[in-house]
Amino acid sequence: MLQAWHASDPSPADANASSGAGGLGQGPAREGKLAAGVLLVLDYAERWPVTDLLTLLAHAAGQGRRARVLLVARPAGLWWQTLAHRLDRLDVDTDVLALPPLYRGRGH
Repeated sequence: MLQAWHASDPSPADANASSGAGGLGQGPAREGKLAAGVLLVLDYAERWPVTDLLTLLAHAAGQGRRARVLLVARPAGLWWQTLAHRLDRLDVDTDVLALPPLYRGRGH
């Protein structure tokens, strides 16, 4: 298991890698189970500065395995346009999937 954290969050005690933008460290899972690839899910991605997200993505890519990253955000505004542009310049494939609300309320 890999865990990601932001610099303003306390780092997990069992993480063995970090950076000024937080970090990505290996947790208690066995190395052999991670050989196929890494899936990093980051909730509230819109709250992270773009430079911190880029650092985290570089950490994920530097694990020596295929890395997929799912950034979950409520708005897809300027933060996403800025990040997608930077990732495009790095030749990283991106895609957007807009999800409908989970609950529309009565009468909808």
